[in-house]
Amino acid sequence: MKSLATAIEGLSHVHDHTLLSAGACHAVIGRVADHRSALSDDERQHIGHAVESRQLAYSTGRYLAKRALAELDVPVESIPTHPSRRPVWPEGIVGSITHSRRYGIAIVCRCAGLAGVGVDLELAGRVTGDIAESVMTEAEREARLGDWPPSAYTSNFSAKEAVFKAVNPIVGLMVGFREVEIHWLAGERAFTASYIGPNRENAVIDGGRGAVFVLDGHVGALFWIDAKGS
Repeated sequence: MKSLATAIEGLSHVHDHTLLSAGACHAVIGRVADHRSALSDDERQHIGHAVESRQLAYSTGRYLAKRALAELDVPVESIPTHPSRRPVWPEGIVGSITHSRRYGIAIVCRCAGLAGVGVDLELAGRVTGDIAESVMTEAEREARLGDWPPSAYTSNFSAKEAVFKAVNPIVGLMVGFREVEIHWLAGERAFTASYIGPNRENAVIDGGRGAVFVLDGHVGALFWIDAKGS
């Protein structure tokens, strides 16, 4: 999985869809565009009352995710939306979708060896010091790692978003920003996370691993949780 983060950062240009693969995982990255014609009736109904920018982002995410699933030989016409707003993946698949106003990323993996995966993408510098006060723990704000991670506050926010996306399908519980603490591993360009909240089911986060990447004015994060016994 970490190699996917490295591959994303290594992209010099993002096309309509760019495929990256690592083992049983596939990532598809593309520019946000109008892919509403590729939506199923259910998907179209789900997003039909949203503003146009949201419809474009949603349709791009579904378009990229379906292309990624096709690489796993799991073609689907529709990717439903769970009441918690996360995608519902086919049996035997874990995955995650993210987008900014400019780019979308979808990652799907076969479940063998993986319990969950999350991806997030944010415009660099989006998280200011004021926002950081509300989403970061004191230990996170006090951490000093020189010039790494890039756009530190936003990277920390993105890492937490990726953690949430990886754990929610496993546990089904919401996680507050201050219930997770990110620990940066500067020499490895990676991070781990620990759960410090009251719902101990979410402590599966503690066994996960993450990586950050930079993409054309954005920072993003991947986080993955191994299946038990793998």
